[in-house]
Amino acid sequence: MQAFLKKHGALLAACAASAAVVLWFHLRILTYVTAQDPFLYIRLARKLVAASFSPAEIVGVFAWMMPGYPLLLAAAIRLAGPFAPYWVNLPFTIGLFMLIALLARRLYADGLPLVAMTLYAVWIILGGHGLNPHFLLYPFRESPMLFFCLLGFLLILVAREKGRVTGYALAGLSFLLAGAIREPALFCVPFAALRPGEYGSPAKTSGGFRSRYARTRGRTA
Repeated sequence: MQAFLKKHGALLAACAASAAVVLWFHLRILTYVTAQDPFLYIRLARKLVAASFSPAEIVGVFAWMMPGYPLLLAAAIRLAGPFAPYWVNLPFTIGLFMLIALLARRLYADGLPLVAMTLYAVWIILGGHGLNPHFLLYPFRESPMLFFCLLGFLLILVAREKGRVTGYALAGLSFLLAGAIREPALFCVPFAALRPGEYGSPAKTSGGFRSRYARTRGRTA
């Protein structure tokens, strides 16, 4: 257990701290007043539930937008009741910052720098504008789309290191899920089809970042 905490303690601390901040923001802005909510997605989700997810109703949603997000909200309503949509984006937003922490760790930041980088990302994204928490935590499509996009790119990084085609397939699936939620994310799909060499050498890329990071630390020391 001690060895595990020594190896992953900073990552766990970064994830826990970011999750606590996101939860605090969510509870602070949470309201069930319909007039203040993006009612379009919830209305479409309620229609899907009322129609028992009929293909005709899904096609009707597709006339407005990609049906992924209304289907997600509809599933939440079916499982947890009419107020569930207001909580759907919370785990996606927490997961988004956990992925940012994993990305920071892969960029050779660990210990306190890892925690600091993650919390700085939380501060920039949630505190950069007064409405940013609402766009991420209310029933809008941005949070799950960003989650699946970043997950896809992290899967590509892992696939490059491991040399496994499965990672690229999973990355493509993640991008498709992002595109099923919000249309512009479909532009990410071609990245999963590139050969590993077309991204550049992993060793060269990571080594270049590490050397720049070391030079920056040397100048600030």
